[in-house]
Amino acid sequence: MKTLLVNVHRAETERSILAKQNLETLCAILTPLIGWNSTEIRHTLSKIYLNYIISLDQNAVHDQLSIILARESNYRYARTVSKLEGHRVLEPTGDRLKILIVSGMFPSPMHGGGLRLLDIISSLSANHQIDLYTIYNENTDESSLANIKKLVRDLRLDGLSDVDFMKWMSGRNIEPRYYDVIDFQYLNTVPLIPKIKHYGKRSVFTMVECISRRYLIDFTMNFKDNAETAADNLIEFLRTCCLEKNALMVCDDGVAVTDDDAGFMRHLGLEGIHVIPTCVSKSFILDHVDGKHGDRNIMPNTVGFFGYYNHYPNVDGLRWYFQNVHEKIVNEIPDYTFHVFGFGDLAAIRGEYCDDKSIIYVGKVDNIVRSLEPMQILVAPLINGAGIRGKINQYSAVGRPTVSTSIGVSGMKYLNGKSIVVADHPADFANSIINLLRNKELWNRIRDGAKDVIDKYYNWDKEVPRLEELYRGNL
Repeated sequence: MKTLLVNVHRAETERSILAKQNLETLCAILTPLIGWNSTEIRHTLSKIYLNYIISLDQNAVHDQLSIILARESNYRYARTVSKLEGHRVLEPTGDRLKILIVSGMFPSPMHGGGLRLLDIISSLSANHQIDLYTIYNENTDESSLANIKKLVRDLRLDGLSDVDFMKWMSGRNIEPRYYDVIDFQYLNTVPLIPKIKHYGKRSVFTMVECISRRYLIDFTMNFKDNAETAADNLIEFLRTCCLEKNALMVCDDGVAVTDDDAGFMRHLGLEGIHVIPTCVSKSFILDHVDGKHGDRNIMPNTVGFFGYYNHYPNVDGLRWYFQNVHEKIVNEIPDYTFHVFGFGDLAAIRGEYCDDKSIIYVGKVDNIVRSLEPMQILVAPLINGAGIRGKINQYSAVGRPTVSTSIGVSGMKYLNGKSIVVADHPADFANSIINLLRNKELWNRIRDGAKDVIDKYYNWDKEVPRLEELYRGNL
């Protein structure tokens, strides 16, 4: 019995020592990412760690932290040898590529990430062979299925299972290294990478959103008022950061959609992440824009928001707007109305604001441009999340100025006061909307500046050729 107690005491002592080491390591990792001074972050983390995270398996936490601290240089030798052997770089000619896209989201215009992938497949399919392995949700994706079947050579709809994938390959007599490149998109495809990447000569991991960065942003928002939620955010940061880092290290190339997402991973020791931004869809947006007559449809004092509401940052942003901004504008402009566009579950918010006649819930729309054109101003009141806000580019293409938070426009090429209006404090956000509603000269200047931004930076005709070169290993 005495021996047992001694062993238990020794184990607890070792666990306590490891927990302190893990805390110090976590402080060192987060200090440059968050931008706080080391004393401030250590004080904050100590309370959260000791109250919540210390109950976790500290050996597992140590392993996660080791992955996050790992540097890409550890993996470069293997990559260099492969390239010298000719296994990774494809010929830089106009050869037709055999591309497999493994996606954790179906290519659909119902949500920004899905529309991005749909645009990319539409562009690539003219010159390359595309196979697609993806998940499918009949409620959101059925309207796009027939179109996708026309664009890809072969399609498999499943829950992203390596067993199912192998059956798909064997049923078509496909051998390893058949594909020139496999592009893994979204975090939920990461477990498949080590199991199926050998079916391609090259592999790419695309972060349509840097999920670990999103959780770290959530942590910085919650740590003061909700320590338990902040601890959950921190745990998810560790988990998703390990997944993203492993994927980017194992694959030949990595893709981010904004400079901020790419920069976040560079802070964690990963170089060579290429930025391929989400551009404006030609078939769903640009082909429907009426540059000459679109402004005739504007309804005075209207403000709109477009989003996919099964993605929580859009719901959080809408709630923040209604709680902090909306009433200020109603009091100043009594005939102002706010219009909510897009698909997803808004039952909770509608229940909270069901009696407010100035809020109009439009819901799912068939034509984004025709729906947004009547709005005088469009907004991106986002308070969390990462990745690119495709809605801002869509607003700009329609010819409507945008008021956004800093997080909403993070990593994009818009400049405050020239091509967008940025405000983070509720009063500033409300005043920015009021000024744009009343000031036609300012409205025109922001609108014209925004159009210049999408023409210069968010054009698929420029970015798809870069993606092709990336697939070949030449970018």
